[in-house]
Amino acid sequence: MSDIEVRHAYTLADLDRMAKAAVVADRSLASNIHLRYDIAWSAIALALAEADEPPLPQALVRAGWQAIYADVRQGWKLYGVARDTGERTVGSSPRFAAYWRHTHEVPSEEGLIERIAVCQILDTLPVVYRDAVLALATHGTLHAAARALGISDVAMKGRITTAKRRFAARWYAPEAPPRLRIDRRVGSYTAVLATHCAHGHEFTLENTRWDRGRRGRVRRCRACERIRSAERRAARQDGSAA
Repeated sequence: MSDIEVRHAYTLADLDRMAKAAVVADRSLASNIHLRYDIAWSAIALALAEADEPPLPQALVRAGWQAIYADVRQGWKLYGVARDTGERTVGSSPRFAAYWRHTHEVPSEEGLIERIAVCQILDTLPVVYRDAVLALATHGTLHAAARALGISDVAMKGRITTAKRRFAARWYAPEAPPRLRIDRRVGSYTAVLATHCAHGHEFTLENTRWDRGRRGRVRRCRACERIRSAERRAARQDGSAA
């Protein structure tokens, strides 16, 4: 069957040979070799079928590896892989993170069940504690919530602590709840939260990444991370050249 002519005097054996050449020319290695071969073979067959004149073998091989690269780029876009950094991890693209994690976050089935459970447990708390939780959620800080309720910061902190303990006991029942974490929603009530990193990059939604630290969440600058990544790559290249 390998000598069966497909089009323009090219046979199935020729398609197989050119598809393998396209796989060899590919440098992405972003998928297994069998998938890359199938993509290249299909692209070469399509280019051959659409050609009015007999194409050169080099042009068909080029169509094959270009199809592989197009599939790789589409996969990176689908999974939010950053193309301008060396991370190459799922969700590393700033725009992907801004879209899916913040603007249009769609809850999964588990997340939806948890949201319903939150409302049900809040309804079991006494009004004084439920109002404290809602005030904190609305105003963002213990100080602002206390002012809205007309109570002191100490009283507000006590109500929230009690509400958290009662909520956790119901949430994790019949198991014992874990140790409550300290609320570090703000660093200080007197200091303004920094809007730029130490190198002057603005902490926008796309340029901000949050990590878990020993004292709570830590804000990272993506622009600084990209610069450091580029510097590390340059250093490795200089070292290998030496």
